[in-house]
Amino acid sequence: MPKSVAGLFGAAALAVTVTAAPAAEDVASANFVLPHRRGFINRSIPNDPAALIAQGYCLGFIEGVVYGGGKAICVPRGVTTGQGFKVVIAYIEARPARMHEPFRGLALEALRDAWPCR
Repeated sequence: MPKSVAGLFGAAALAVTVTAAPAAEDVASANFVLPHRRGFINRSIPNDPAALIAQGYCLGFIEGVVYGGGKAICVPRGVTTGQGFKVVIAYIEARPARMHEPFRGLALEALRDAWPCR
């Protein structure tokens, strides 16, 4: 077989292998972050390091927005991280078709929807 034909077959085989390989999970997506919320609800620490990181990311982001606010979010005085957490989870779970989107964008939408500035 000539080298150019062998190279063509090799390139085709590589292309098939690359497209058949599963895509890496998007750790910033709601699909990845949301399943780990149960640890917060149950007040348990996950054994899986990835779950622990996702749980911390979820809570840290929500706490930052609840306490730090934002231009379009006016969280009322006295709202807790737990309340913000429930708002975000309910909002995202009501939109399952958007679970592939970044968690932080959906969380901001949820908090803005719950507590818009007027």
